[in-house]
Amino acid sequence: WMAADKVDAGRVAIRRAVGRWERAGFYDPHLWQMIADVRFDLYEGKTTAAWTGIEGRWPSLVRSRLLVGQFRRIHAYAARGSAAVAAAGVLQARDPHARKLVSIAKDAARRLRKEAMAWSLPQAELLEAAIAQLQSDKERASHLLASAAAHFDAADMTLHAAVPIKWNGFLSN
Repeated sequence: WMAADKVDAGRVAIRRAVGRWERAGFYDPHLWQMIADVRFDLYEGKTTAAWTGIEGRWPSLVRSRLLVGQFRRIHAYAARGSAAVAAAGVLQARDPHARKLVSIAKDAARRLRKEAMAWSLPQAELLEAAIAQLQSDKERASHLLASAAAHFDAADMTLHAAVPIKWNGFLSN
């Protein structure tokens, strides 16, 4: 839906699908809806909505025990870290809330690295690059982006590899 710039249609389709599931509890469909909502919000530049949306549902996710599964855990922490670093980016660096968000993004990156999967490492590097950029460390951000691109490429994730390459191009200008 994002590739076609039809975020609203995507949200409606996901809500309909998840609406068929039991309301009490937090299950796989709720996890994927949460992650999709973060991605949609970030795509639309709604960083605060992305953060408040995932943070509001995070306790339910933790209680659900869905984070026991590595695949889900990687996707969840990548989304949480992305939302946190994006929300921090709109706040002033000295804002205590921004520092807390950066800390949450660092924790997500650390957790992604710890997973030691070919596709979790470059996601950690993307978060670390965003944090470095927030901290005005352009050189570190550039290095992490190049590394993320190489790691995505090594994992046969060509489309994902294009993102840090393009982002690095923006840093160079």
